[in-house]
Amino acid sequence: MLALISATPSPFARKNRIALIEKGIPFKLQTEVPWHSTTETPKYKPPLLIPERLDDKLLVRQIQVLADGACDTMGLVFFETMKGGTKSEEWLSRRYRKVNGALAAADGLVRTSGEGRFLVCDEFSVADIARGSILGMMKYVLGKHISTALKFLTLFQNALGEALNDSARPLQYGRDAN
Repeated sequence: MLALISATPSPFARKNRIALIEKGIPFKLQTEVPWHSTTETPKYKPPLLIPERLDDKLLVRQIQVLADGACDTMGLVFFETMKGGTKSEEWLSRRYRKVNGALAAADGLVRTSGEGRFLVCDEFSVADIARGSILGMMKYVLGKHISTALKFLTLFQNALGEALNDSARPLQYGRDAN
């Protein structure tokens, strides 16, 4: 059974408690007083997902900010393309340039971080989560324009195939893929 660790005045625990009740998910409420010496809360503290070294920390945050900007822009593109009537091609073109700029900048940052399973310092971080967010938005919003991501292979290396194919198989692409 799911255990919800809660400090009584916590609005965050309250939100989770309401969601669990509304969804009918059984759970055990474990009330903690975080400032008491007997608290078990620190045992369950999730990792920060931010590296310790300042340079790595900065790199992760830069990738995160670029990804957030690209995702926000793709959200605007989604709403513009869904509305009926005429669409501003000039406006859409500017948004596509903004997304491409963010992807190019993030790709450049990743190229400087070396090669490994993860984007920065070979450990899972918010930069990897940001990459997944970009891929999800690109697949959902850009659809047929997803080949844009192929220009930024360093950024998307292993994750691209999984996001596009919904499988664990890597995407097969050629050097001149568009």
